[in-house]
Amino acid sequence: MSQVPYIEVYRFNDHIKSLQEKAIVEVLTSTPGEKQSRLGTYGLEKPCADLSDEVIRGLSGPLVRWATSRGAVIQDLQRPCFRSEAFRLQKGSALWPGSHSTALLVPLSNRNAQIELIPRGSNEAITHNWDPRTVIHLNEMGLQFQGNGSVRFIYILFQTAPCPKHARGFSRAQDMVDDFVSMSSSQA
Repeated sequence: MSQVPYIEVYRFNDHIKSLQEKAIVEVLTSTPGEKQSRLGTYGLEKPCADLSDEVIRGLSGPLVRWATSRGAVIQDLQRPCFRSEAFRLQKGSALWPGSHSTALLVPLSNRNAQIELIPRGSNEAITHNWDPRTVIHLNEMGLQFQGNGSVRFIYILFQTAPCPKHARGFSRAQDMVDDFVSMSSSQA
């Protein structure tokens, strides 16, 4: 299973946009229930949960294709690794998906957000102007907010694992290469 930095951006359809509007109202009229240093969580009230569920349904195909292309599986597309939550990230703060996980970030704003995407193991940040009509899929990359104030978004984290079928196929292919190398060596 390849754990390499990856980003994909998906544009909303009108149905997602209407759910996003309801979720934005919910978050803007709430106060974070839990505040940590530069990170606040709103939990996941019904409008945010509806938006999260619809994004997961809409992106399940692309997520499966992404995982398969990397010899991985997403363990449960219906139940993210952790319960999806709405967060507020302050300027200069970063949030990273854990090892063997991949994340979807759904903005809860009507304005673009200046963010940096930081590939794991690199000091090079990728500047991104996050359009509020898009969902970001991140793997092995952190998100750091660089604009003024804060950025609000729903964070959906999925656990990944090596695909058993792919791992067996790789093992058989490696055995064939090893056999070929052995035959070539003995014939020389």
